[in-house]
Amino acid sequence: MRNILNKNLLRQLTFLEILYEERNWITIGNIAENISCSEKILRNDIKLINEEFKPFQINTSSRGILLTYPHQFSRDYIYQKVLSLSPEFSFIERVFFNEKYDLETIAAELFISPSSLRRIINKINRYFKKYCIQIKSNPCTIIGEEEKIRNFFIHYIYEKYGVYENPFPHIQLITLEQLLEYGIKKNYLPNNFPDLINLKYRLMVNIIRLKNNHLININQEFSDNIDMEILENKSFCETFKNRFHLELNKASLLQLFHNSLNNKYAFTYEQLEKMIENRSGNAHIVVPKIKELLNLISIKTKIPIQNESQIILKFYNLQYILDAPTYVLYKKRRFIDVNIANEFSHLFFILKEELKKFKYHEDFKPTESFFNEALYIIISNWGKITIMLRHRMRSVELGLFCDLEIEHTLLIKDVIDYQFGNVACTHVIEELNIDAFKKAAEKFDIIITNISGINDIEIPIICINTIPFLSDINKLQNQIYSLIKS
Repeated sequence: MRNILNKNLLRQLTFLEILYEERNWITIGNIAENISCSEKILRNDIKLINEEFKPFQINTSSRGILLTYPHQFSRDYIYQKVLSLSPEFSFIERVFFNEKYDLETIAAELFISPSSLRRIINKINRYFKKYCIQIKSNPCTIIGEEEKIRNFFIHYIYEKYGVYENPFPHIQLITLEQLLEYGIKKNYLPNNFPDLINLKYRLMVNIIRLKNNHLININQEFSDNIDMEILENKSFCETFKNRFHLELNKASLLQLFHNSLNNKYAFTYEQLEKMIENRSGNAHIVVPKIKELLNLISIKTKIPIQNESQIILKFYNLQYILDAPTYVLYKKRRFIDVNIANEFSHLFFILKEELKKFKYHEDFKPTESFFNEALYIIISNWGKITIMLRHRMRSVELGLFCDLEIEHTLLIKDVIDYQFGNVACTHVIEELNIDAFKKAAEKFDIIITNISGINDIEIPIICINTIPFLSDINKLQNQIYSLIKS
């Protein structure tokens, strides 16, 4: 949804992303060329960013610019601030919470003209069209496929507010915690911090949509094993009604928990097994396909399946969220996929090839969203898969040849071992002349030396400083991982 942002905020976000990835000083000219704008514009952006994105700060010096921030912050804070500053997303959020206002009233609240707001709505609707979602005006409402609308706002609220902040009254969240506590004891609801945060936000989104008279079309009842005893607790039902101005009954519970306690979605593997046994939904068809997929991956990678039940559970549930947005601005899972693709290209290739063949049903067509989510599920849940791969990889053999005192050479060896000991083995070459060194070099994958000008051997050579700089380590890292990939 980056393209919904206005051009200034989108440029500032891109600027910050580049600086966040760059650990060293970088010239403002390089970034200006990279994002196709003038240095003057970026200097003005620096002033704004240093004010609006505190405690993130862009420092300037004769060496260039550098992004600094406290250790207790990470890049997710950047996206939270962008969502807070964006008039486009402020408008979407404003409409979500209250659908009774007309376009002119909201434009005045956002300090923009009605014509500007109409352009924003048109831009948002162009993006939302692929998800069958639309914003209508006078009064401003959000309509379309209700499950996709709710799924979008769950991601939006989590991405903007995170765990420490949220836009909901504390007293309402306490009531939801009581409802969830009952659900954990009596039903299949999860009992871990991240899933409960997600479920709490999901319930709040469902409540707000329900209060705005947007219903999910539900053609089924709760499964027989779902405990509904909470409805007999008159005191709690009255408290719920007072705090949410919404009746708590069987119909509203179906709307609130439609994707959690139905005959499709499974919160635990035990629940999924019962669904297979009762032939609920398509579990009895899909789960064997997932097991076959995991078995093929295990055979091809020669790595035993770890946490199989957890992977099956998440892979099974994935089919019900594929058509909806899975993030707003911050695609967190991309970094895991990119890292695996770079460091373990063989594994990445196997996963992609097998996932291309997988079908939940006959008409299923794998999308980029499916690949990203499926890769994340397999890699993050297949316990210690990267450690096992590293243990199976042949160690890269490094030959170290220096014209320094032997103690100094051993110091360099220690530095290299510290940096790359998990993937490479460093050997000091102790030959007494250049010709003998060249012959000995043939048994190594890479030669490291502080001697400039050695260029008549076929083995890759990395020439380093007498104490390896960060740039030396980076050169060596690139060469090592290039060999591993090939």
